[in-house]
Amino acid sequence: MSRPSASEPLLLRLPETLSALALSFLGAKEASSLSQVSSSFSTLAHSPELWYFLCSDTGKLETCGRPQSLLYRDFYISNPSIPHDCATLAGALDHVTSGGTIVVAGNQTLRESELVVARDCEIKVHPPLTTARVLSISRASGRQPRNKPLLSIKRDTTCKISNVSFQHVSSGEDIWKGNAAVFVDGGNLFLADCSVQSDTGRGIVSCNEGIVKARDTVVHDSAATGVYAGGKSVLTLDRCNVLRNGVGGAEIPAGHSGIYVESSKALISDCFVSANSLTGVTLVRGGDAVIANSDVVENGSDAFTIEDEATMGSTVQLVENNLDGVSSRATTEPQARGLRATFMGHYCADDGEWRKDEGWDFEAGGGQTGQTAEGSDAASESSGPDSSSPGL
Repeated sequence: MSRPSASEPLLLRLPETLSALALSFLGAKEASSLSQVSSSFSTLAHSPELWYFLCSDTGKLETCGRPQSLLYRDFYISNPSIPHDCATLAGALDHVTSGGTIVVAGNQTLRESELVVARDCEIKVHPPLTTARVLSISRASGRQPRNKPLLSIKRDTTCKISNVSFQHVSSGEDIWKGNAAVFVDGGNLFLADCSVQSDTGRGIVSCNEGIVKARDTVVHDSAATGVYAGGKSVLTLDRCNVLRNGVGGAEIPAGHSGIYVESSKALISDCFVSANSLTGVTLVRGGDAVIANSDVVENGSDAFTIEDEATMGSTVQLVENNLDGVSSRATTEPQARGLRATFMGHYCADDGEWRKDEGWDFEAGGGQTGQTAEGSDAASESSGPDSSSPGL
């Protein structure tokens, strides 16, 4: 950048790094607008130094890592920040590039109408939270759409989310058509250190071969099922609490399971599943589960139940758990095997085996968890009789 004459503004007569630092205090939008003032301002507004400072000030360097080159402006644009670049998470999802990261300032509440993830991305809170503080997302005030999820993950889309609390409400009673806090429709969702709760429907739903992996996450106080996996989905819960679900809501009767696996695969490891309205874990229509090193206790009925048809054999493998009741209402004898080995991993569709999970560092462990959820954001409500369709 050539040095301007003494007649030009003082900002342009400073050393280039100081000029960029001073300009960064305006923010990205205002700094970019100065590029129309003169060629010297345009050069400064596109300088790597300016966009380095903007990336640093908004937490993008700390949260997303450094770009592979000095293209800090492209890096800044690819990873939108709330509230610096977008006022809402819905707006950030529209602007994030495929494979980018949305950086959200922590300790705030975002009120969103509906969030749709249609491209691969990651949602992170900055600064990185080491305590139980999380970002709360709740439905925007006003008229509630019927049977709509708060967060939807579309088919063939991967989304990773950490340190976010989802609090959902939607009018309607159809838990099969989207009345859930999180709805994964053939996509891939990875949750870490999150909280999920629905006043009016299910907590987490995965269908149409969706994949859900949750670690250190609480699914609690939902009107219907806490976690539902159906349609050949794959569910992995590691060090999670599934508590007080199935309590019913304004249009949903009480009487639902904590975890419900239908024609899908589930690995439940080192989890605490308790105080759910019906069973802790229910397997139906060929649903298979591995339950390892977990406490499934003090639910409304049994720890887990297998309900199956003659042509579909559900299986459950039990590995060093604390269970307070097991029942089978199957037309064929289901397979329930008690194993001594312990492992963590994921289901491999290619050969039908569970394998050690490298990507999320699931560690092998022993013993019982015995953990309890930290304070709930919503009180449990138990009104009305048990549902006529138990476990849904």
